Amino acid sequence: MMIACVDAGQTKTTLCLLNENAEVLCKKEDSPIIHPAKAGGLNSFREITLSLCDMLKDVNKDHELSICFSLSGYHGENDVVPNLIKQTIREKGIFTNSLHIVPDYIGNWFAATRGKPGIIIICGGGTVVYGKNSDGASYRFGGWGHLLGDEGSGYWIGIEAIKAALKGSARVTRKKTSLEVQLKNFLNYNDEWDLISSIYSGEISDKKIAHIVPIVETLAKKDDPICLEILNQAIDHLVNDCLVVMHKIGEHPLYLSGGLFNSKWITENLKRRFLQKNFKQLVQSITIDPITGAYYIAKNGL
Repeated sequence: MMIACVDAGQTKTTLCLLNENAEVLCKKEDSPIIHPAKAGGLNSFREITLSLCDMLKDVNKDHELSICFSLSGYHGENDVVPNLIKQTIREKGIFTNSLHIVPDYIGNWFAATRGKPGIIIICGGGTVVYGKNSDGASYRFGGWGHLLGDEGSGYWIGIEAIKAALKGSARVTRKKTSLEVQLKNFLNYNDEWDLISSIYSGEISDKKIAHIVPIVETLAKKDDPICLEILNQAIDHLVNDCLVVMHKIGEHPLYLSGGLFNSKWITENLKRRFLQKNFKQLVQSITIDPITGAYYIAKNGL
């Protein structure tokens, strides 16, 4: 059996062809996808599918082929994206024995749990919590993007830090913070207008904003009151998001995945907060290769 996996995110896309022993036969990175509701979004999904078909064109048709797409920005809400992918694969003459098209948080959940009951917090530039229990009941909370949600994420922390720096420069807070000086150096702006215009023009990218987190963490360790407040609020948001999912499917082992948990301070304090809530299940910080989850789904099914 040949297994093709696609992990399509909004920063990069990885395509991988493996055999049934999980040995990598071919792997390449491609352009990120665009949210399907945005201009050019659906075309980006088609281009990624065409790229996969190009990778598969020399695969011996005597081999069984199973494919899994793990997609950012897709929540399984309609058939538009799956139908586009299926049509493109048919047009290119690729025959597959099974085809799975899932949201990226399901791929990550499988990578963490291998299909066993559990809950995963995925928190990097955005935030989503997903869990599934032994009865097969599942629930997702979040994943709405930073315009509508993502509280507690790296992007959210970065934006809150920028807001705090602006308020500090306007002298509307009595709390002392070193954020303004640190952010001026990191974001390379001269004054309030320079910062604001760079944010709204996109010159300062969402990714750059999320990379403010280490600055906030460093200052929090020095007892900067504003930074401590921001990080504690972020932890509150993540705990509350998890409690929503637990209320739906029950308590299960909890896995922490994503760039935000590279912060030891955030990870340790989040675990401590769960202990305070009398959460009795394992809380484990893990590093996930999303391709692993897609491989598991392609080989074993959902």
